[in-house]
Amino acid sequence: MGIPDHMNLPIEHGLPLLESAADRNLSVELHVFNRTGEFFAAKARVLAIDDKLIYLEQPQCVDPTARLSPGRDVEVYVLAQDKIFTFQSKIVETGHTVKLNDQTDIEGISIAKPVAVREGQRRHDYRVSLAAIDPITVHVAEAADDTTTALPQEHNRLTARLTNLSRSGCGVLIQSKPHEWLKVGRSVALVFQLPGEPQDSAFQAELCQLHRVLDGQATRLGLRFLDWPSKAALTQSLRPVERFIAQRQRQVAKRRSNVA
Repeated sequence: MGIPDHMNLPIEHGLPLLESAADRNLSVELHVFNRTGEFFAAKARVLAIDDKLIYLEQPQCVDPTARLSPGRDVEVYVLAQDKIFTFQSKIVETGHTVKLNDQTDIEGISIAKPVAVREGQRRHDYRVSLAAIDPITVHVAEAADDTTTALPQEHNRLTARLTNLSRSGCGVLIQSKPHEWLKVGRSVALVFQLPGEPQDSAFQAELCQLHRVLDGQATRLGLRFLDWPSKAALTQSLRPVERFIAQRQRQVAKRRSNVA
């Protein structure tokens, strides 16, 4: 999941969405960065909401060794109205008990109510977390408007790690503070090799989100793939991504069926 597309909804407009999620006990996905720099994803249902907090059932983590603790930054994704909505928050308390009714108490966690909710991409572009697999290295470079080269040698560049991936874009974690040339709205060049693929995948992407994480010692980017060098070329470049996502979806479905 990662870069939702465009619209920021002030909390007064996003609140009905969150209240509906609580009323329907919708499932959400949490993306959390530990202090070690490890990224992991978890799923939970929304139980309740009040003036300051959102209450979730105890999250089910992809990585069984992952730990959720108060103060951790968390990005929350909600699927509703055939779109993805996301917001940033912090874990406030773990081991919370929420009283659903006279007979049912559920243990879970509470997170801070967000300042704004961001409207995201279409449902078919729901992205997969890369937390549970070996790290995928991505090379990021400042892109020139007229370049036809994947990674221009004369431009600023760095090495980072993919954190999530979809047909529309990806998330990237840089183990350093933001570089001056990384600014929201600018284009960057990306090159990475997906597991099982014989060749690199190369894209140009718009930097849509940039957040300091891990107490400011790392930087998280949200990137949207661009039609580069043409729309037909992007379609071709996305084929390995589509194969990879389909494979991950099959693996997750199989794991869930085995648990059930």
